Amino acid sequence: MDSDKTLKSFRFHLAYFVPPVKFEELRFDVFLELCGQAQIATTELNDEFFNQYLKEKNNSPSFDLIIHTLSDIICETVDPAWLQLLDYLRMQSPKTIIIDSPDKIFPLLDRYEQYCILSDAAAKGANVFHVPPYLRVLEDDDEHDIESSLAKLSINFPLICKPLKCDAPLSSHYHKIVFDKEHLTECNRPCILQQFIEHDAVLFKINVVGKDIFQVVERKSVRNLKNEKIHDTIAFNSLDVSGLDSNDELSKNQNGISPSAKIIDETRLQNIAHLVREQFQLNLLSIDILKVSNTNDYAVVDVNYFPCYDSMDDAPQNIFRLCLSKLEAK
Repeated sequence: MDSDKTLKSFRFHLAYFVPPVKFEELRFDVFLELCGQAQIATTELNDEFFNQYLKEKNNSPSFDLIIHTLSDIICETVDPAWLQLLDYLRMQSPKTIIIDSPDKIFPLLDRYEQYCILSDAAAKGANVFHVPPYLRVLEDDDEHDIESSLAKLSINFPLICKPLKCDAPLSSHYHKIVFDKEHLTECNRPCILQQFIEHDAVLFKINVVGKDIFQVVERKSVRNLKNEKIHDTIAFNSLDVSGLDSNDELSKNQNGISPSAKIIDETRLQNIAHLVREQFQLNLLSIDILKVSNTNDYAVVDVNYFPCYDSMDDAPQNIFRLCLSKLEAK
């Protein structure tokens, strides 16, 4: 918006940072149209904005709410763009609503920190869910110490190896399944070694928007492997196996048959989503859950911040309602 006079005709002023790819995935143009209809002015936090802001810091506009996908541009190298946005978010007035606080997002981007927080949530949840046992492995950790730690934590083979960091959009999805200790050297460090859970090749993804919207989506996943005679490490991209339209061989059983639907307790899944959301204190999440084979146990294996909501047709509307409710509650 160009002038204070123009802004006065609006109820609220909202700023957003959404990179082009995420903008398209989220259909964020629909969100902006809804803002306009509700008399909410919108400003994009782009290069032009920050160049102007650096010149005229004293005249920087004040925003009622800022929504951002900072996690989409944080990567393994130090990028001035995300550091600039982070600094800007951290210096906002306490009156400005931030969806969501960067300091609440960062623990999600380190799997060890994420699992520690999830374990705390599980402890509060009276066995509503559990986190499969896990071990953090760093660059210089001794092989014998790793094997000893796995035994102490009752982590048995096969196990799954995941990158420690979740802040690299592509590499964070490359996982390995390891079947014996001789192949542990194939794990790229630093990493998380976690117990592989037999779950009949079905993953449940819960999409969360605020405290009231929980969408449960069933996705394909890695088939049961315990009884297969496999020794070589399996490397895979989790997006290929569990993506929206995935049909990867790893999800099919030895007869080439894809997994069938599972009976689940949706109320319990919503309770899990509520516990996880409250523990992380975040508004926009997706939670990956496995139902352990031949049991009624549920395991949370991953949490992602501000997903693309590719299976939620009304995602722009839901995100808009979240923002509007917070603005009207100010």
